[in-house]
Amino acid sequence: MSEEAIPSEVRQFLTDYIDSVVQLEALVLLHNNPSTEWDAQTLSARLYVGAAAAAAQMEELCARGLAASRKESAVLYRYGPRTELARVADAVVGAYARNLVQVATLIHSKPRAPIRHFADAFRWR
Repeated sequence: MSEEAIPSEVRQFLTDYIDSVVQLEALVLLHNNPSTEWDAQTLSARLYVGAAAAAAQMEELCARGLAASRKESAVLYRYGPRTELARVADAVVGAYARNLVQVATLIHSKPRAPIRHFADAFRWR
């Protein structure tokens, strides 16, 4: 599937909500295991990143309304998208499963977050 064949809502979601392939992998993991709660250490082993990096990715997903967390002896994360994001998140997970390279390329071609934040400061709102 070419980049143009990836639905526009999936492309927009990736632009607005996903900063890295690791972050998307975390979303996919949670999406595919919606009743499981994950601590940062377990996520880090599944995502092949350090525990601090896994926790940072999860905090971003929580802040963006794609995951939820609760504090036990450790912070536990689970899939929990806001209602309006759930359908598009499903489409993103499906597109990633079918078109891994194209979706990853879209993510890698995005400007890095600090550059985007700087550019956003000049947008008319």
